[in-house]
Amino acid sequence: MVHIQDIFKYMDIEGKIDYSKLNHKQKKTLRNIIECKTEVMGFNTDTCECCGHTEIHYNSCKNPNCPECGAVDKEIWIHKQERFTLNVNYFHVVFTIPNELNILCLMDPKFMYKALVLRQEKGLIK
Repeated sequence: MVHIQDIFKYMDIEGKIDYSKLNHKQKKTLRNIIECKTEVMGFNTDTCECCGHTEIHYNSCKNPNCPECGAVDKEIWIHKQERFTLNVNYFHVVFTIPNELNILCLMDPKFMYKALVLRQEKGLIK
């Protein structure tokens, strides 16, 4: 089974990732996913007292966006947050935008998403 980490590692080695187009947080997340549970993150060892067999356990990156280790922490966080939600129906809304606006979302996501929600507010209320 191929994991996203394998794909990112391959793309990184082949030079197919243009880091100049990524902001700091995106670069850090990408690097964390590539290095998660590898020797780069460090490791712990367990040694059997009976036979002396040693097992190495590589540390995880703990990045919440990492599908390898962050997914579990994210699910735990979501479960804890459920106690703060109202007992009402929720709706999942997806906005699609023209590809030409993607660069603006990367440059200033807070502004763009606020603008999208404000623009669509009238349509959502109907």
